[in-house]
Amino acid sequence: DEGLAMISELLFYERYYPDLLDWWWQFRVTRWEPGGPVDATIYDYSTSESFVHNMYGQAAYFMADLRDWMGDAAFRQFLQTYYRQYRDGFATGADFFAAAQAETAVDLTPLIAQYFQQE
Repeated sequence: DEGLAMISELLFYERYYPDLLDWWWQFRVTRWEPGGPVDATIYDYSTSESFVHNMYGQAAYFMADLRDWMGDAAFRQFLQTYYRQYRDGFATGADFFAAAQAETAVDLTPLIAQYFQQE
């Protein structure tokens, strides 16, 4: 959910405030120097603050990289399809990755392995 929240913010700024994109990245992501796997738990961090900054930041990096790997059109199609398919239910991580992979011929496995401990 962190990744979807962050990419929603980024898409909003791209559309309505493109001159503030550098500010958004700095204020929301890079200043916290996020690291670690996106699927870490709160128990992997010493404070809830460090957990939040790392999870949201890494999720933002992952979603931006996912978009780069897929291409903008395929990425946007993935978001729409994923929303339609799961808007009234629950999706697993495997569901998310499968929905993304279904929209591109690019093998996303290396990207997923870069950001996640497990699928």
